[in-house]
Amino acid sequence: MSPIRIVTLPSRDHDFAERVRTTVGALNGAADDVALLSEALRTQLAAAYPRLSVRQQSDLATLGVMPLTVYVYRDGLTAQAEE
Repeated sequence: MSPIRIVTLPSRDHDFAERVRTTVGALNGAADDVALLSEALRTQLAAAYPRLSVRQQSDLATLGVMPLTVYVYRDGLTAQAEE
């Protein structure tokens, strides 16, 4: 499977981004499986971020050659995440 690109939102929350990177890093090879990745992030970060949501980029938004992108929203929604 191709590598997964992870985008955290809000992008300015560097502590949140670091916690996501740490969680993903601890998954070893399982980080290449979107379902396992999503479940691990939700489970392991739920206490600190109860509104966290993980979404895979729509196939329509890709060009076919880009890595699969997963968005991790700290507050559940884009509009709220960037405030």
